[in-house]
Amino acid sequence: NKNVALTGKISDITAALTGITDYAGAIKLTDVPANTTELVSIANLTKGKITLPANGYIDLEGTAAELQPVLTNINGAYKNDVTVTALDNLDPVKALAQLKAINDATTGNVEVAAAAASALEGSIKDIHAALKGITGFTADVTVTDTKYTLAQLKTIVDSGVSSIVLDVNAPLSGSVEALNAVLAKVTGAYAGDITVTGKYTLDDLASLNLENGVGAIKLANTSVALEGIATDLVTGLSDLKGYKGAVTVKDALTNLDQLLAINNATTG
Repeated sequence: NKNVALTGKISDITAALTGITDYAGAIKLTDVPANTTELVSIANLTKGKITLPANGYIDLEGTAAELQPVLTNINGAYKNDVTVTALDNLDPVKALAQLKAINDATTGNVEVAAAAASALEGSIKDIHAALKGITGFTADVTVTDTKYTLAQLKTIVDSGVSSIVLDVNAPLSGSVEALNAVLAKVTGAYAGDITVTGKYTLDDLASLNLENGVGAIKLANTSVALEGIATDLVTGLSDLKGYKGAVTVKDALTNLDQLLAINNATTG
C-alpha cells in the first residue's frame, strides 16, 4: 500500500522510501530539516502532503523548479522566508506559474534574486498574486487581460519590475501619484482614458501628460487652481477634459499658440 502515512525522523523516512516509486502517502516529520536540499529530497519521495513540526520551518533558497513542488506539498502555509535563485527564463507563462505557486504557498517573505528575475506573462490576477509582497523583481511583465485596476498595476510596479507591457490599454482611475508611478513603467505611450481622483498639482499633470498617449485625462475635481510658467501650463493642461479651474501664468507668453492652448484648456 503506497498510501500509508509515515511519521518519523528525516533519516528514517529517507531510508524507508529510497528506491520506492509512486509513493503517495502523507509524511509527518519529527525533526527539523538541515537545509533546503534535505527538504527537497523528502518532497521528491512522495506525492502526498508533508507536515513539519512547529519548529521545523527553515528559510529556503533554491530554484523555482526545486521550491515549487516542496512548498505546494507542505501541509498548510509555509511560514519562513524563501529565496528564488532561478525561474524558467525561456517561458514567461511557466515562470509566472512557478512564482505564483511559491508566493501562494508561503506566509513568509519571498525574494527573487536579481540574477533569477525572468519575464512574466499572463492575466493581471495571476501576475498580481505572483508579485504581491515581493520586492526587487527587475524583469519585464506582460499583462494579457483586457481589464485591470490601477491598484493591481501599482502592486506590480512596487515589486520593482523593469517594465509593464499592456496588451490592451484599459481605463485607469486613481491618485495622480499612483498613475504616474504606473505609467512610467508602461512600455510605449499609454492610450487609455485616465481619471485623476484627489489632489493634484501642475507638475503632476505635466508628468501625466508626458507619459500619456492619445487617451483623455479626466479630473474628479475639475476646479483646482493651477499656476506655473506658460510651457508647463500648456503641457499640463493638454488632453484634460472638463477642467474649470483658474489658471495663473507666471511668465510672459511667447506666442499666441500658448495663450490659445491655455485658454481653451479651461472654462475658469
